[in-house]
Amino acid sequence: MLAACNADVQEVPELARRYGLAGEPGRHWSLPGKLYEISGLALTGDGRLFAVNDERAVIYEVDYLAGGLRKAFTLGDPAIRGDFEGIAHDGTRFWLVTSDGDLFAAPEGADGARVEYERQETGFGRRCEIEGLAWHRARLLVLCKATRRDEELSVYAWDSEAAIEDESAGFELPVAAILEHLGIASLHPSGLAVDSGRGTLLLIAARERVLVELGPAGEFLGAIELPLAGLHPQAEGIEVTESGTLIIADEGGGGRARLAVYSAAPLTKPEEEQ
Repeated sequence: MLAACNADVQEVPELARRYGLAGEPGRHWSLPGKLYEISGLALTGDGRLFAVNDERAVIYEVDYLAGGLRKAFTLGDPAIRGDFEGIAHDGTRFWLVTSDGDLFAAPEGADGARVEYERQETGFGRRCEIEGLAWHRARLLVLCKATRRDEELSVYAWDSEAAIEDESAGFELPVAAILEHLGIASLHPSGLAVDSGRGTLLLIAARERVLVELGPAGEFLGAIELPLAGLHPQAEGIEVTESGTLIIADEGGGGRARLAVYSAAPLTKPEEEQ
């Protein structure tokens, strides 16, 4: 019997075990209605979670262990409108990206504040439809969802200080390896996160409902189908805390957005952690 139990444990992919994806999430929340079109997640250095809505530049602070909103502030007065597809934090400012590749940067604001912003045009939208954003190694990583013309699915790197592309830090996605490993026909990335504890990247694809792990230069490390697919009808946002807690946000599809929190260790509030 012991041998049989060990065999069952071995059948769970290492990627699933690491993030506690083998069973029900430790927390699963339906978020307030104003976030029904949540399209990206970002963690600050002090472990707070922020989200952006799809149609307006409104940034929400989310209590991911209680399922509520702590505050919201907007970029511009009135809030900028656009097809926002990702959010990242560089240690000082928040960055938002649109599906056309335009970047908007702003400091954190108080609840109800309307903050000034900076805009940078990357031109990435001429190559592909953009669907995610992350901050890694002093660069913004911009995720491609669907290509235009003869481009490859890629992650572009943007030097926000110089406002130019850093081609040395970008890479093509290992699509062939991912498709072969999972036995699927196509890939439509929808979110990107950095596991700072491991130095790896996590990519999520809403349509295929899969999670992919990449090395810092884009090398393929592993991939799994998301468990409990009913909990993830449209996974658009992903983040990983320093302790390895995985957070996935799903758009509401006309209802309320949902947040799932997975961890291989017992979950505690950030202020409770030692």
